[in-house]
Amino acid sequence: MATLKDIAAKANVHLTTVSLVLNQSKGNSRCSEETREKVLRIAREMGYVRNQLASRLLSRRTNTIGLIAGDIRNPFFAALATSIEEELEKHDYQLLLLCRGFGQNFSRNDVVDAVFEQPVDGFIAWSESAGRAVQQLPKSFPKPVVTIGAPLSGHPGVRLDIGRGLEMAVEYLKRKGHRHIAYYAPEEAQRMGMPQPRPELFERVVEKAGLRRPQMIFYPGQSWDVATACDYAARVKLETTVTALVGFNDIAVLGWRQAVRPVAMEMVSFDGTDWIHLCGRAVPSVRIPTAELARVSVSLLFEQIEGKSGKGRVKPPVVLPEFVNY
Repeated sequence: MATLKDIAAKANVHLTTVSLVLNQSKGNSRCSEETREKVLRIAREMGYVRNQLASRLLSRRTNTIGLIAGDIRNPFFAALATSIEEELEKHDYQLLLLCRGFGQNFSRNDVVDAVFEQPVDGFIAWSESAGRAVQQLPKSFPKPVVTIGAPLSGHPGVRLDIGRGLEMAVEYLKRKGHRHIAYYAPEEAQRMGMPQPRPELFERVVEKAGLRRPQMIFYPGQSWDVATACDYAARVKLETTVTALVGFNDIAVLGWRQAVRPVAMEMVSFDGTDWIHLCGRAVPSVRIPTAELARVSVSLLFEQIEGKSGKGRVKPPVVLPEFVNY
């Protein structure tokens, strides 16, 4: 196998130059683009394979970020993970994904410790499902943590204005003449949320809009469980005055629609993933822009990794949902 010395000799450059080029130190002013391309070409011709583990040990970095979100079976978290992975690739970083989130295990110290001891350079955490686990971390925790959703004390974060998204949904239905709205969500939604569970936030939004108190319907499943959402919807008794429904996410709305509920009932979904198009009929949706969340959260995290700590920033950045009427 070719070594760095072999490549340096054939390229007629210093060994340090070869090391910098092959370790992807882009923008290095000590060598020209012509030299860089020459070294890379010779390395390919000689069959050189970079020892990534050794390179990372030398730099004391893993070039890997951990994502702690919700269950990846929820299409929203699949979309969010993909967006974050794409953003990390721009920095030559990789993503380590915890596929099932914390669930109810955030209260178990052994689980929290096992997650946060992963060999990564930092973490991005979805506060709605992982916020309580993040709050358990000691102040001396050595790795940067950035939260998405609600910024938590001691950690930088991106505030996703879920309340504004719920207001968009309620305002739309109110303009359409609806005065009594139902809310359909998995039972776990009542326990999740930082600083407040989303169903409680929805009730506040409806009250502020001057509408009748909503009918709150919770099915005994999780945020990704479309089969349970469908089965439960088929057995629900709606209050006679309810004329519209807001879903906790696309899965809840899809389950409701598959249960062959009255097609005349207007609905608004939340998340705006591609799954909403499986409903068979256009459903307005509050779309969460995962690409923007990824861009801002990764930027915040690299500020921490590079020791910049977001100096000069007074308030956390805010990302707003978008209302999409298909």
